[in-house]
Amino acid sequence: GEDIELSARMMKFGFKTGLIEKAHVYHERKKDIGSYFKQMHWFGRARINIFRYFPHTLKIIHFVPVLFVLYLLIALISVFASTHLALILATPLFLFFTAILVDAYVQYKSIKVALLSIPTVFIQLFGYAIGMLEESLTKSVENDT
Repeated sequence: GEDIELSARMMKFGFKTGLIEKAHVYHERKKDIGSYFKQMHWFGRARINIFRYFPHTLKIIHFVPVLFVLYLLIALISVFASTHLALILATPLFLFFTAILVDAYVQYKSIKVALLSIPTVFIQLFGYAIGMLEESLTKSVENDT
């Protein structure tokens, strides 16, 4: 969240920001799934905190992970209501993860990378969404008390 927050502050004070296509930026990659989840969770929380100070930075696309998690919950709950409904709701999830698998395989020519892409995308979406929801609910409860 630091990059976005810095850019928003700079623009607030009249500076211009832009993309330097040839600039090299180093991002430390996480070494395991647990630290990757924590990073995604932190990014979700940071998104809400940045929104509090710079409301114009929050876009509809930032809610896609939350919609994914809500859809997943509805699909899981539907198992108890109707097997047919559960299968219908599971189909888009199956297609989504199949597309990720195929794209990763085509891009990296590695079945290992392709198979790892599925839990990685799940953790990315889930961690970001939970972070956003947690931060939203925590701050709204604090404001009510």
